[in-house]
Amino acid sequence: MRLMLGCLLAFVMLIVVAPSAQLAAPPAPADSNEIVQIYQCSLGEGVTEDMLEAAVKDWLKALRTLDGGEGIKIQILWPVAAKMGDKDFQTVVTYPSFTAFGRSWEAYKDDTAAAKWEALQGEKWSCPDSALWEAVTIEPSK
Repeated sequence: MRLMLGCLLAFVMLIVVAPSAQLAAPPAPADSNEIVQIYQCSLGEGVTEDMLEAAVKDWLKALRTLDGGEGIKIQILWPVAAKMGDKDFQTVVTYPSFTAFGRSWEAYKDDTAAAKWEALQGEKWSCPDSALWEAVTIEPSK
């Protein structure tokens, strides 16, 4: 009798618990987080925000030609209320994954459009410092 009750209890638990376990969100696949590189930058003499933004559009187009560069996004952050020290703006380059970042990093050679674009910029601006971040998106609980 105990064996039969134990089996019945196990069966009921499977009916009640198993469907709710399936409703839980599947774990995020490895390499699903974006990679963000943030540069601290200064404008050169006589360079306007509009000039910089137009040039960065060309840089983005060149970066997207690299292997792994298809999903790259770029943002320019202009300070509104921030302590920037001697820097004028930040450039944020977002890669869809570590894999995309690594592939584009490996593909970046002196003869690529991205490297040629960089070589043409001269003293228009300077971005000597950067940091690489993993962006983890937080979703609200259900």
